[in-house]
Amino acid sequence: EPQDKYDDIYFDSDDETDGKESKKEKQKFKTNDELLYDPNMDDEDQQWMDDLRRTYQSPGSSSGMKNKKKDGLKPLPNSDAVLNCPACFVVVCLDCQRHDIYKTQYRAMFVMNCSVVTDEVMKVPVKTKSKKNKNKNKVVTHPADEFHPVRCDQCKTEIAMYDKDEIYHFFNVVASHT
Repeated sequence: EPQDKYDDIYFDSDDETDGKESKKEKQKFKTNDELLYDPNMDDEDQQWMDDLRRTYQSPGSSSGMKNKKKDGLKPLPNSDAVLNCPACFVVVCLDCQRHDIYKTQYRAMFVMNCSVVTDEVMKVPVKTKSKKNKNKNKVVTHPADEFHPVRCDQCKTEIAMYDKDEIYHFFNVVASHT
């Protein structure tokens, strides 16, 4: 038979009731609605996140996801972290790869809540072996190493760079490692 009250051991205390509710009323099991708890919420949230990630993994997969059998879906690749803006904490990336050497840097192809500033170009200086002192102050850049800054849509903080291969290089983010 299902119990509708907690065991007395859960309420074993020297405290007296304040008269508002009896000891038996305190011990009555509360429903999930009364506890503001949904036992299926984690599974539903995970399914929503997986569906969102699948929309950019394979073209046209966003429609009819609920009608497909779970067995027919390819497993999603593992992400190294979920990336957030360091100023406002809005999520900017769900799937990324961590840099092998610089552990606080990530690269990704699919982002959200951020925009590329296409009218600004950043160039990486190239070290030159100049024997003449007159060229010492001259900065040489490689034409293939041009980047565009990426800013958070919410607070405009610069969080990444966007390269010619359409890869986002995140360096100023808060990472939640998965």
